[in-house]
Amino acid sequence: MSFTLFRNPFPSFIEHYDEVSSTNDIAFEILFEKGKKANGGIIVAENQSNGRGRIGRKWVSKMGDSLLLSLIFIPPENYFKEFIPLCAGLSVIRSIKKYREIDAKLKWPNDIVFDGKKLGGILVESKTMGTTPSGFVIGIGLNVKGKKDDFSLELRNKVSTIEEISKRECDKNELLKFLIKELKEIYNFSFSDKMLFMVELKREFIHRKGDRIKINLGNEILEGNFVEINDEGRMVINSKKGKRVIIHGEVESL
Repeated sequence: MSFTLFRNPFPSFIEHYDEVSSTNDIAFEILFEKGKKANGGIIVAENQSNGRGRIGRKWVSKMGDSLLLSLIFIPPENYFKEFIPLCAGLSVIRSIKKYREIDAKLKWPNDIVFDGKKLGGILVESKTMGTTPSGFVIGIGLNVKGKKDDFSLELRNKVSTIEEISKRECDKNELLKFLIKELKEIYNFSFSDKMLFMVELKREFIHRKGDRIKINLGNEILEGNFVEINDEGRMVINSKKGKRVIIHGEVESL
């Protein structure tokens, strides 16, 4: 009998809100209230008043235009935690492809892109009780409806939407059905066959060997040539100081 990270049914529950501060905030409230029973639960909102991105950025969305959700995940102790955002990313691009035949790709570690424009992002957060993480909350934001011109001048040349790319009207609830199916399958796949999962995942990154890369590590900016995404999901680059393995960072192409 194969092991599954999530019990049936999946999601274990799903809650919809018109507006929240952040779907991750609501998910943590439920996680602390329900404990392990919260595993596999999903929070969906039409809008976020304080949506978060990585490195303290704000996630900007118009009411009803984005698919905004958080998944509660309590992995077993032997689950490789670096896979958490990567599984979410792979699930997202597969669901977009099946829903609208858009060949979106991953920009390491957590951006969803198409033709150089950002379609969405993933924010994984955890909080501890004592010294042990109580669980993880995986926030996903996708630009579904509208056009890039609906965004601010600062963003409109950097982003796009699924409707704009596909030139077809989109239903967020239909896309959510595809995404829920992929989330369950991909997370279980990553646990049952780590090596094959990595083979599948590596095909979906935009980065190619030799690409010039600039990475913001928070306390330093590192430049070099992309080598690979290794079997632990980390980025490897050749810099002036030699080969570096990057666990966390914000990647820009030079």
